[in-house]
Amino acid sequence: MRRMSRHLGGRYVRSVLWRRPFRRLMTAHPLGGCVMSDSPERGVVNDRGEVWGHPGLYVADGAVIPGPLAVNPSLTIAAVAERIAYLLVHGREASVED
Repeated sequence: MRRMSRHLGGRYVRSVLWRRPFRRLMTAHPLGGCVMSDSPERGVVNDRGEVWGHPGLYVADGAVIPGPLAVNPSLTIAAVAERIAYLLVHGREASVED
């Protein structure tokens, strides 16, 4: 980026968000908003992705991840969504240990 800026006649300026402590908090993937929790007072969905107090309403995407991760969260989001889908399809007879 420095070389490209120089060749284009510009000046490279590093984003303030790319400096510590913000660098570890940045993500290109929107996370949170409907966080998973162990009680309705602490989040929006339970461990199965079902919205507290609204039976049959599920959230299965990055919104259930409580906050930014230090790495690309794509696989984590996919794993959580797959788990929620599995438990949704297999109903209450599936235990979380399956």
